[in-house]
Amino acid sequence: IVAWVGSGLSRPAGLPSWSELRDRLCDVLEGKERELDGNGEKKQIAVAKVARQKKDLWAAFTILQRELGAATYCSTIREALVRAVKCPIPENYKLLWKLPLSGIFNLNLDRLATRAHGAVFPGRNVTEFNGKDAGQFAYILKGAAPFIVNLHGTAEDKASWVFTNDELKKLFRNQSYWKFVQACLIVKTILFIGISADDLAVRSHFEALKNEKIDFGEHYWLTDRTDKETDKWAEGAGVRIIAYHSGEDRHQEMEEFFEEIFRYTPEEQQTCPVTMSARIERPPALPDPDEIINEPEESIRRILNAHAADILEKHSEEAYGRYEEFCNKYDRAIYRAWYVTCDEPSNILLGYKLIEEIAEGAFGRVFKAKAPDGEEVAIKLLKQDIRRKPEMLQSFRRGVRSMGILSKHNVEGMILYRETSEIPTFVVMDLVDGPDLGRAVESGNLKDWTIIMRIAVDLAHIIRHAHLLPERVLHRDIRPSNIMLKNCFSDRDNFEVVVLDSS
Repeated sequence: IVAWVGSGLSRPAGLPSWSELRDRLCDVLEGKERELDGNGEKKQIAVAKVARQKKDLWAAFTILQRELGAATYCSTIREALVRAVKCPIPENYKLLWKLPLSGIFNLNLDRLATRAHGAVFPGRNVTEFNGKDAGQFAYILKGAAPFIVNLHGTAEDKASWVFTNDELKKLFRNQSYWKFVQACLIVKTILFIGISADDLAVRSHFEALKNEKIDFGEHYWLTDRTDKETDKWAEGAGVRIIAYHSGEDRHQEMEEFFEEIFRYTPEEQQTCPVTMSARIERPPALPDPDEIINEPEESIRRILNAHAADILEKHSEEAYGRYEEFCNKYDRAIYRAWYVTCDEPSNILLGYKLIEEIAEGAFGRVFKAKAPDGEEVAIKLLKQDIRRKPEMLQSFRRGVRSMGILSKHNVEGMILYRETSEIPTFVVMDLVDGPDLGRAVESGNLKDWTIIMRIAVDLAHIIRHAHLLPERVLHRDIRPSNIMLKNCFSDRDNFEVVVLDSS
């Protein structure tokens, strides 16, 4: 998100809006002419009146700059903004940085946005530059470091000011500035606040992109303007209006807008139940619950999984409801389906032969096993508690879905699921020859900083690749036991960092 802010955000600090600054300049022009001798008094007062009545503020400042003279014009503007150096920072500036933001397009000369960043993030740097210099900082859009672009300059640097028609035209002729702003409109989400988004300085960028038939998505405008003309412009420009009531408490309403955003927590997307990809032949009839519990555990597993797959053949709310009823009805049989050992004949888990238990954690056990084709694999069997804890079951299903996404995109460095089941809840994965990161650290084998940095970089690359997918897969359980050093025992210099269990 990039916030595009105007003078409305600085008014709680006692700073003038753009129109109020114009009026102050007009007052100075009228007062100046009254102090001078000669016949120009009435003319200059008339000029000030024209400037005061101008709706086009660019034209008004053009007149005032010409008539006041460079020294008076400059000093009047700086005097109007001087309190920004020490005044309390308006709360909405701080709330903006807490969103968090990629950056701020600042139309104000007061640099309160910069002070607010320092207040919210003490000691952290923010890259700050003027609009005319934007081309020199285009690289910053590739990174995550925050930035502030003072589009129309800062109070300290008069050469950076953009108030008049000529100054705006000069800025628009600066192709690096133009391209920087348009790049942000295309790749960032813009929140306009304390600003008239239909002003020429903003509107021109939208019009240029529209003329080139570039679809840049939606942007948002927090405003108290609710007239039809404003709505028509916003709809045509691709800007969604977030309206609030005007009045003395409008700044309070802005704060409430931020509070609602901070309170918002998106609902977890419900994931569908998991069934085995390998088809199990379904018996002609499903035994009654009292009959099936007398079957051997492997038979129970095969019968229940076959019927579960049949129920869930079509993904629908109705099918999910039938599946839940099925699980409740056969609760005792499902309980028995969890029983496995590494001793024959109870070491067969839906066709996989358990050889030995190689790890145990808070959520389950991991076995070395043989697949039906004879290949050695790892099986992670979750504890029965998952059946009684919906949040854990949803996490498992979410992990299965995420692994399917990673598999589709061939993300390297993730140990993908070969097979999954909910009755009982387990996953089949490649068997990794090597320790997890926790064991490797405890053994004292990771003391070389070159190896430590290599592991960190490889791990970051794997996670970033998953984050950059269109589906944006987030690993919610990065910890040493889920980071494996593949082939570390056999080839210590050429091991591979791999990650388990993405949910």
